[in-house]
Amino acid sequence: MDEFLKECKETYGEAKGFRIYTTILPGILGDFKKMLSLAKVDAEVSEEYKIDDGTHSVKLTGKRRADGNLEMHAHLI
Repeated sequence: MDEFLKECKETYGEAKGFRIYTTILPGILGDFKKMLSLAKVDAEVSEEYKIDDGTHSVKLTGKRRADGNLEMHAHLI
């Protein structure tokens, strides 16, 4: 997720990028984790969430592994 923080700061600036990462992203990740927990093992799941200002979206992709671990990646689009 460090790469996502870097993307946020480059796109929105230091303060707003950090705010998105610390206040908006946790809720989005919680919702996405629920989706992943219901997915079939090793099935790739993706979802897009619109940022409040409407200029970008957060695209999350991930898989639920056989051992129960979740693999997730976030990108601004």
